[in-house]
Amino acid sequence: MILNLKCWYFLVIILFTNHYLSHAQVKKVQEKNLSIARLAINNNEPYKALASLNQLLEYNLTREGELEVMTLLGKTYSILSLNDYCSDPRNKEDCDSYVNSTTYWYNKVLENTDKSEIFNLYTQAELDRFYDNLLTKGVNAFINEDYLEAEFYFDQTFIMNSNDRVSCRYAMICSEASRHFEKALTYSDRLLQLGYDSTDVYESRAFFFEQLNKPELALNEVQKGIFKHPSQYSLIYRGVGICIRKKWYTQALEILNNYLKIDPFDTHTLVATGMVYEELNDFNRAVLNYTKAIHSNPYSFDAYFNLGQIQFREAIENQKILYNWSKLKRTEDFKNIHRGDIRKTVKFHLDQSVLNLDVAFELDHENEEVISTLRNAYGLLNKSKELKRMDDTLDNM
Repeated sequence: MILNLKCWYFLVIILFTNHYLSHAQVKKVQEKNLSIARLAINNNEPYKALASLNQLLEYNLTREGELEVMTLLGKTYSILSLNDYCSDPRNKEDCDSYVNSTTYWYNKVLENTDKSEIFNLYTQAELDRFYDNLLTKGVNAFINEDYLEAEFYFDQTFIMNSNDRVSCRYAMICSEASRHFEKALTYSDRLLQLGYDSTDVYESRAFFFEQLNKPELALNEVQKGIFKHPSQYSLIYRGVGICIRKKWYTQALEILNNYLKIDPFDTHTLVATGMVYEELNDFNRAVLNYTKAIHSNPYSFDAYFNLGQIQFREAIENQKILYNWSKLKRTEDFKNIHRGDIRKTVKFHLDQSVLNLDVAFELDHENEEVISTLRNAYGLLNKSKELKRMDDTLDNM
């Protein structure tokens, strides 16, 4: 019995001694590796720091030791995240991992400390600094028009803080520039959720949907934007463009006419309305809207140019009737029409075309389409002097 007690006594002493030696050894390794890691971080040697810190993860450290390891791991991965290596889009997978590791370790410190503790205060400051550095990197790449690089940084800032409207908007723009339209839509969704519902968001969303071959959704975004911003002409232009490309002329006119109810003398809208009526082959309504545009703005090149062009084309259509008169005069449509009336119609439209294109020429002396149409009109009117003037103008360009 006495022998057994002695054995237990010596066993306790041995265990206590081993525990003490083990604790001392761990503390020594902890101090050594932390010292190596700190120095490596100061010397911008993140991989050397990682080797020492990862080794410490295998030990049962003191609370302070564990917190410092986590803090230094966050710092090390932040250095890797902001390294020039991550400026290359080909390294995106590695760099995503670096950023995720940075936020993981910093957040682990925050989760295991009170807000008043020095580790918490320091880590929160480091995390905020890391976010600002990512944002700065993204902005600099954006300014340099390196949109793929910028996209990487703004993707990361969005993951870290999806409530930041500035970084979210940058992320949307960079995704658009990189032609990642699905991702751009995700960012625009978040902008709308954050209350950033400016016209450029709706306009951008319309563009994204159109690029994704979803014109109905694109037009729907325009209509949402117009509902919130009824006087914003860029949305009107975007919506009409979608409709024209899809030949949805009725919807285009609806958008334009709704805007004309707000501003009936807007020159751009009147010209655009005239162009839609041209697509519908409605000559009279097209002329009416171009004429209204000229009355609204006597210096509108587009109004004079479009009016001159449509009148010239109308003259040519009537000229074709004259060329085929011997066949057409026997048809039901022309049996009560005199050839002389058609000649007068041709001359009237040519005169009107020249009248309007002359003004367009005065507003823009270098527009080749104006000069070319004027030249053709003068030729048909047998005005040799004016024809020569146009020829000389073309020769001198």
